[in-house]
Amino acid sequence: GWGHHASRIAIDWAIERARTTGSAVAVVRNSNHYGIAGWYALRAAAAGMIGMSFTNSSPLVAPTRALRPMIGTNPIALAAPAGRWGTFCLDMATSTIPRGRIEVAARRGEQLPVGWAIGPDGRPATTPEDALAGALLPLGGLEETAGYKGYGLGLGVDLLTGILAGAQFGPNIIGLFATDAPSDLGQAFTVIDPAAIDEPGAFEARLEHYFDQLTSAETIPDAPGRVLIPGEPEAEAERRSAERGVAIDARHHASLVELGERLGVPFPRVTPVR
Repeated sequence: GWGHHASRIAIDWAIERARTTGSAVAVVRNSNHYGIAGWYALRAAAAGMIGMSFTNSSPLVAPTRALRPMIGTNPIALAAPAGRWGTFCLDMATSTIPRGRIEVAARRGEQLPVGWAIGPDGRPATTPEDALAGALLPLGGLEETAGYKGYGLGLGVDLLTGILAGAQFGPNIIGLFATDAPSDLGQAFTVIDPAAIDEPGAFEARLEHYFDQLTSAETIPDAPGRVLIPGEPEAEAERRSAERGVAIDARHHASLVELGERLGVPFPRVTPVR
């Protein structure tokens, strides 16, 4: 089924259930790509609750010591209301970087740092072409930099979304661009109502105080600014895009124009950034 639609039903059900039971878990199977993991967790946070969102994906990541990709980038998202700080939202892949970062580097002609991916020969990839032909590495990178921790996190997501939900998992999921069979991805959502555990508002007040402490911490020399809270850069980017429009690089723009011409879809007005 359509991942976005099924997952919205699941998170909304979990939110409503948590209002009466204190917590709820919902899973989805026979699904496909559901978009942004954090969108669902933020939906719970907007209702005053803690939201968690997980999905598995086509195998793009090589387990520590493996040559070929066998697990997905399997993102994790966690969101919660944070008083004056708005909303805490951690949304991350369990790979070192998502595949999209490799594709962007390819469009820009950039090299890759060691630790993002391996090539088809198993050696660290430093070009996007090698990385796309090989595999992404788990969060943490190579074994000597604790990549096995990211491998374990990705495996945990498959446990919740593939094994628990009764969907496909790991190397059994079809390739990212395959069209000969359903994706059968799995998603999982957990919602917790803090008001079921403590006085209403107590959770937000403590989290707000914690963030006050973190953001006032002494910084390292040459730090570009104060300590940030996860989700702050994304919230600022969203605000900036709403005011100025979505920024894209020249190569991406050219590819979208070409696609639009091929499909007969006019491209929206573009304002060059100087």
